Amino acid sequence: MGRLLTRWSAEQDVTSNPEPTRKLRKLSGPGSVIYPLTMTFAAVDWVMSMERDWFSTIFPILICIGQMLSALALAILLLAVERRRMPLAHVASSEVLHHLGNLLLTFTMLWAYLAFAQLLVIWSGDPPHEISWYLHRISDGWKIIAILLFLFHFLVPFFLLLSRNNKKRIEILTAIAAMILVTHVLEAWWLIAPSFYQAGVHISWLDLAVFVGVGGVWFTFFVRQLERRTLVPMNDPRFALAIAT
Repeated sequence: MGRLLTRWSAEQDVTSNPEPTRKLRKLSGPGSVIYPLTMTFAAVDWVMSMERDWFSTIFPILICIGQMLSALALAILLLAVERRRMPLAHVASSEVLHHLGNLLLTFTMLWAYLAFAQLLVIWSGDPPHEISWYLHRISDGWKIIAILLFLFHFLVPFFLLLSRNNKKRIEILTAIAAMILVTHVLEAWWLIAPSFYQAGVHISWLDLAVFVGVGGVWFTFFVRQLERRTLVPMNDPRFALAIAT
């Protein structure tokens, strides 16, 4: 699905034919349903199943929102790097940055809301199997990681993004996006590693190798593809309206 959307978006960039736009619309609707469904299975199979007695109906959508939040943060970082590249230089206005900052604030709040809702239900109900998942992640050194996530994945970005001026300044918005992206990587480690190291924080060289290896391959491929594409969808029929508002 992602490859089709990417291909049709590339076709839209080189032609005024409305057909690629129609294809994008037809697939994007069902895709908004397919994505959370497939991520539900992935979150359960890859993460939740590592502790067989634990389950949460909120967890899959929390993973989805985290992905959207980190993707938006990465997009803001790329905008900061490429903002002087034409024709992106004409688009990266303070109002566009303000809109991106509003979206970042929205997803930050939604992530925090879902994370707190999951914690509230499990902690107040105190079911023995479900509560053990949190106990593994707030015991010993893992508690420090949990506090860092609360501070730098929600609290600090939330208050910084309340300011209109912060959202309109590319330097500050980029710093906030970088903070969120780094702490999101930390969150992924915090979600997975305690299932293997319940006695306390343990950093294995394999943890770093997997992150650098898989992340490095993906990022290299991503950057190479990005360099071949136009960064602004000039032929999108809604583009002029989007940058005018």
